[in-house]
Amino acid sequence: MRRTGLVMVVGVVGIGVTGLASARAESRSVREAKGGGVSFHLASTAPINGYDKVAPEGDTGTLYVGPRAVWTGKEVVSARTTDSRDGSVMELTLSAEAAERLATQRKHQSGDRVAIYVDNKIMSAGTLGTGASGSRVTITGITAVNSESVVRLLNGEPPILVPTQTPVSALLSLVPVGQSDGVYWVDVFVQGVTNLRSYQIGLVVSGGESGELVREVVEIDKARADFVFGQLEAIAAEDQIGGRLAGVLIDGGVDMATPAYLGTYAFRPSPGARGTFEVSFETSVKSFLADGQNEMFEYRTGPSALITIGG
Repeated sequence: MRRTGLVMVVGVVGIGVTGLASARAESRSVREAKGGGVSFHLASTAPINGYDKVAPEGDTGTLYVGPRAVWTGKEVVSARTTDSRDGSVMELTLSAEAAERLATQRKHQSGDRVAIYVDNKIMSAGTLGTGASGSRVTITGITAVNSESVVRLLNGEPPILVPTQTPVSALLSLVPVGQSDGVYWVDVFVQGVTNLRSYQIGLVVSGGESGELVREVVEIDKARADFVFGQLEAIAAEDQIGGRLAGVLIDGGVDMATPAYLGTYAFRPSPGARGTFEVSFETSVKSFLADGQNEMFEYRTGPSALITIGG
C-alpha cells in the first residue's frame, strides 16, 4: 500500500445555384438526422415481467430493460446537460405524444431507470428523475462524456470523440462469507485502484421465487487487517436506513493492486423466502470511488453474490 499526497476538496461559401442547393441539402440532412438512432427504454435493477436482462459495460451493472422504446431521439424537442453535486444531469423536453406515453408507462411497474440505446446498442443507463412533470425529463447517474455525447446526437451534432480508453482497472466485487443465526453475510472488496481517497457503496437485491432478502445491517470493520485504509486515519460511516457504507481518508490516498476490504452487508430472509437471490451493486449514484483530488473515477463490478434460500 502506497500513501500519496492530497489536495482537498471538467470556408469558402458557394455563391452559385449549385452551391446554394448543396447547402440546403446538407441542412435538410442534418435536420433529418437530428435524434436519429437514439432511443430510450425504461429499465430496472430488479426483474420485471417481460423485461430483458442485459449487462452493459461502463457506468451500469445488470439491468432489466423494457423491450420497446418509450420515446425516441426524434421525439426530443430540446436537450442539454447541466452539472449538479451528484454529477452530470441530462435535461430533455419531449413532444406531447412522447410525454403522454411516458406518463402512462410510469403508472405501472416500469422501473426508475432509463437505458439509452444508440443504433440499437446500449450506450448507458441512468436514473429517471422523480420530479419530471409534463414534457420535462431529467436523467442522472450517467458519466459526463456519455451524457454530452447523447445530447449532441439529439441536437444533430456528432458525438464527442473519445480517445481509445485505457482499460478500467478498478474493480468492485462481492464475496458471500456464510450465514449465522439465519443472517447471510456479504463482504465488499476493491482492487486495482490508485490514489483512492474515499468511497461509497450501495447494494440492491433482486431475484428469488418468493419472499424477500431484507438488508439488516451495514458495517465497516476498520480493525480488519485487509481494510482498504489500513491503520491510516480515516472516517467510516454506516447508513443503516439508506443501506450505504462509506469511508474517507483524513489525509492522502492509497494504491491497492490486490483485493482490499470496504465493508460488510447482512441480509435476513423474510418468512416464506425461497429461491436464489442476486445481490449486486447499485451503480447509479449510491456507489462511487474518488481519488485524492475528490474526482470520481471509473470502475468495473464483478458478478452478483448469489444467496440461495430453501435448497
